[in-house]
Amino acid sequence: MKPNFPKLLPSVSLALGLMAAAMPSHAGLSNAFFSYSPFGTQTLELTTTTGSVSIGASSTGWWDQNGAHSSFNPNYIVGVCGSSDTCSGDNLDHRDFFIFDLSTVRGSILSAALNIGNGPSGYYGGAFLPVSFFDVFTDLNDVAASGVGRTDIYADLGSGVSYGLFNATAADVNMQVVINLNGNALSALNAAIGSSWGIGGAIGGEVPEPGSMALVWLGVAALAAVRQRKA
Repeated sequence: MKPNFPKLLPSVSLALGLMAAAMPSHAGLSNAFFSYSPFGTQTLELTTTTGSVSIGASSTGWWDQNGAHSSFNPNYIVGVCGSSDTCSGDNLDHRDFFIFDLSTVRGSILSAALNIGNGPSGYYGGAFLPVSFFDVFTDLNDVAASGVGRTDIYADLGSGVSYGLFNATAADVNMQVVINLNGNALSALNAAIGSSWGIGGAIGGEVPEPGSMALVWLGVAALAAVRQRKA
């Protein structure tokens, strides 16, 4: 399908919204992944203590830098679809989201990966495009709903706790792309069992929150200590 272009704290939401609204449009060439979607399947692949589970997305989509989204458009482009090449887009940056219903999951989740279809026109860029994935702080009903001027949602989808990084390339065209999720995502998934869980994506993205990095370094230090004791 061709792209159809038609809870933060108030102070944080306003600041992020103003920052996003101030971003200029990116007239020119495209810099995008998952363009002209959906394609194939959009699933969350889980390994749990009771077996393997594959869950189809209950909602997919994008929010652009002006804070616009249509709930009738399942396209999940991430990045800029430019007007100066065959993408023939609106020159706005887009951040995508995927929402999954975890009500049928049993046991504890041990590993997780996104399995997302990327069509024949699904890549516009150079040698590679870094696609970052993050937690979604906004209420998932608001993320899935139509909206205008919700630059806070656009900002949320490309910031916060890091759930993973995927370096997309032209080799990912016309493929099911598997994106492995990290320990932060596993913790969030286990906490969300029995309800819905969402993930946002952005080209480049932001550095993970300091608290998240601190947890990573604590884990590294603990592993080093265990190895030292064994030695």
